[in-house]
Amino acid sequence: MYYGGSSAIINNEPESLYDIFNPPNGYTGPLPAGPLLLPSSAGWFSNVPTVQNAAFLEEKITAQLGSGVLHLAALQNRSYASNSFNQNTSVVAPLYGGIYLNGSSTPTIFDGTYHTITLPGYGVNETFGSNNRDYLLSYAMPLGENFHAGISFVKSYYDIPGYYNQYSGSPLTPIV
Repeated sequence: MYYGGSSAIINNEPESLYDIFNPPNGYTGPLPAGPLLLPSSAGWFSNVPTVQNAAFLEEKITAQLGSGVLHLAALQNRSYASNSFNQNTSVVAPLYGGIYLNGSSTPTIFDGTYHTITLPGYGVNETFGSNNRDYLLSYAMPLGENFHAGISFVKSYYDIPGYYNQYSGSPLTPIV
């Protein structure tokens, strides 16, 4: 019998977002119009811990049965990872550009001043992994001095279960 396993908690790498910044007429803020690489602090999964686990189990039995040899073997390999995060519902951040507020026909211009932004709650619970199981049954026996005959049966099972739940409207309690 052989068993191996591991477990780790890692932080996801920060993500940067690319966009085209096209402010309205009247904008005089410090960000120039055109391509814009947003900082990683805007990424959804920045510094979100991911729990990773893996387990491997192998068993083998060999037995003399009559004049033949019987082999039984089983293997199981499982791995999964999961993470959970909640978006803040209220943040203070600098705003740039413009937006039409409350049905106005002229945009409200933002030039980098800090404002409190209220967002709908948003969160994700995600689990993904793989399960692999294999079974072997074989029997071999001699049929004379130079000839052997055998029969074997192998069954394999493999799947990749995944669970992804996205919430909006209220904050979540992280599940780790």
